[in-house]
Amino acid sequence: MRYFSKLLNKTFENPEFQLEDILNSAELVLIDNSLGRSNDFFREHFYELRKLDSLSTRHINEETQWATMFNRIINHPNSCTIKELTQEKEKYLEIISEKIRYFKQRESHKVNDRWKKKAEKEDSFTFNKLIELQKLAYRIKQDSHKKELKFDTELYTPLVDIVKLLSQKMHLKTDVTFLKGITDEDASNKSDTDERCIAAGLYLSLYSDKTHAIISEDGDFNNLAGVIPRLVGANTLMPENDFFKRRLSENPLKVYFKGKDKKDYELRINSSNQRYDNLFRIVGLSNKEILRIEEQVRDQLRNIKPQESSPIIQYS
Repeated sequence: MRYFSKLLNKTFENPEFQLEDILNSAELVLIDNSLGRSNDFFREHFYELRKLDSLSTRHINEETQWATMFNRIINHPNSCTIKELTQEKEKYLEIISEKIRYFKQRESHKVNDRWKKKAEKEDSFTFNKLIELQKLAYRIKQDSHKKELKFDTELYTPLVDIVKLLSQKMHLKTDVTFLKGITDEDASNKSDTDERCIAAGLYLSLYSDKTHAIISEDGDFNNLAGVIPRLVGANTLMPENDFFKRRLSENPLKVYFKGKDKKDYELRINSSNQRYDNLFRIVGLSNKEILRIEEQVRDQLRNIKPQESSPIIQYS
């Protein structure tokens, strides 16, 4: 895993792109929920919140600013999402709404008369900011739902299965909080949203003539989009992968990524110049296991083939 990250994170003087330029550069731009995230607001400031005065004005203002910015991005004419990304936004709204219900039901703080008025004023300000954040979260969820792409299930599912299979077998995702000892459980494979985003990008390359891109600030996207197409295009999977390789060249998958220390985004993945492995090989697995996985991928590739007419790709 560390090898893949080191290999894919070499920039070689990659030019940087501003967000607005990327949004205007393609007809469809899949927006990951990680955009603009400088911290984990819920884990660091929200989950254990029991008193309104424990939530600083700075933190609630930062989160409100992020939500405002993200809502603007979602409403760009070229932005799009998938169902699983919207479900994450629904969870975001649910957490905020639950906390608001908690504070509505909670009894007033027990403070002496001298500080009571001041405390009520501060709590009222914070509570109103939470209501504002809730309204923004609701708009984000609604707008994300409107921007969901719909795919032909028979064509999309094989791509999802391939990406999920190789992601798990090659350990391409990392739970940073687990590695840092913040959490006790490795949740890197708890959600398959990242895999479905990559499968969506591959689907657009294979079955659409629309130019497209993915924007993310999640490093797992680099590993998934950088390693999986290279392996699926291995020479030992020919001729089943001929269509796959041809379409990735004709209508390339592009993934833009921004690290925490970067101001703008880099084009990390561009399948128009994709290099493919000679052999289908996975480090750390036995030859028997590799052959079994290769056959599973080959079977799925048989379902990935040219269509007489391009499947309709539309918003929900």
